[in-house]
Amino acid sequence: MSMAIEWSNLPVLVQSDSMVAISSLTGVSLDKSPNGQLVREIKNYMLQREFIPVKILRSQNMVSHCLANYARTARSTAC
Repeated sequence: MSMAIEWSNLPVLVQSDSMVAISSLTGVSLDKSPNGQLVREIKNYMLQREFIPVKILRSQNMVSHCLANYARTARSTAC
């Protein structure tokens, strides 16, 4: 999220195959789950730029799955 804000002035399209994640980001209630701090941090980024949350099918999420798996196994966050 921070890299998207840094690199572009355009609105950021946030795609997720999890309806729970999308509703957590678009909801106004305080998230007290174990991931609540992460949700609050993402919401703070969303205040800095226009973010467009989109629910996608799990089958459409293969690229992000491969990138996340690479980052996990290679211990790298390079883009």
